[in-house]
Amino acid sequence: MLLKSFVFGIAIISIIALLQLGMIGNVDLHEKLLVLQAKAGIWGWPIFCVVCVVFTSIGGARQIVALACGALIGGVSGAFISTLLTTIGALLTILFIRFFGGDWFIKKYQRKIWFLSELLKSHTWAWICAIRLLPVGSNLLTNIAAAVSFLPLPSVLFGSFVGYLPQMFLFSFIGAGVAQEDTTKLWLSIVLFIVSSLMGSYLYKHGVKDKIIALKQQDMPNVQ
Repeated sequence: MLLKSFVFGIAIISIIALLQLGMIGNVDLHEKLLVLQAKAGIWGWPIFCVVCVVFTSIGGARQIVALACGALIGGVSGAFISTLLTTIGALLTILFIRFFGGDWFIKKYQRKIWFLSELLKSHTWAWICAIRLLPVGSNLLTNIAAAVSFLPLPSVLFGSFVGYLPQMFLFSFIGAGVAQEDTTKLWLSIVLFIVSSLMGSYLYKHGVKDKIIALKQQDMPNVQ
């Protein structure tokens, strides 16, 4: 985790330096993106939203959605919209699996699904929030586990939205900073990254870690 944090911090500082030197970035990029969106007509935004929802529902990186939304509509708005779209994507995955593919996924990811199901079955929204924030494991597998375990949807969706937000703010501000050539937003993204990392580290050390260790020591029940 420390290595990833260091690499990410260096990457953002490098982007800021390149912007200051005029080697990357284009102050007109934001306007060009809006013009491109406008050319799509009244269907531009609906198509964009549908693509983002489907992309995240099949396991696509939600950070890409946040980058795109930040570049198009700014850091704050982009963060909330991308979080909403990603949460809808999670809902789509859960509903699809519950109605169509539960048995296949249980057989394919049996151990991982059992592990996540045991982790999430009590205090669902809080554990979902912690996993989305860290994140521990795969976002898609968490959705699958929530689906086949029939966890309460309101708790899953609320926990997901809250857990997604810090990282979505982070990447949305990166997208907005590069598109609008605004180094202030990039510096803000570093602050958000530090806050998010501290929150994730605290949650991991105060509950998540012990729960994971306890579950790893348990034997998974035989599933026929």
